[in-house]
Amino acid sequence: MKAIFDTIIIVYAFSTDARRDRATEVIALGGTFNRQVLNEFTNILHKKQKLHWMGVRCAVQRRRATWSSVWGVGVVNPLG
Repeated sequence: MKAIFDTIIIVYAFSTDARRDRATEVIALGGTFNRQVLNEFTNILHKKQKLHWMGVRCAVQRRRATWSSVWGVGVVNPLG
């Protein structure tokens, strides 16, 4: 059974504090996340961290390459 990650795990992986390392370790174990989590994550980067949309896009692409196992499983569609 694969883990389904919540938004906060991805946010922690982008943080600069001690939670970053643990979040990255958890993600490396494998799992997936749904579209809502990805949408929430991009909104947090844009609205709370004041990152422009191009920066958000680059951040997501960078993590997509780093977390290929998470993306490799695919983004889960909660509607089926």
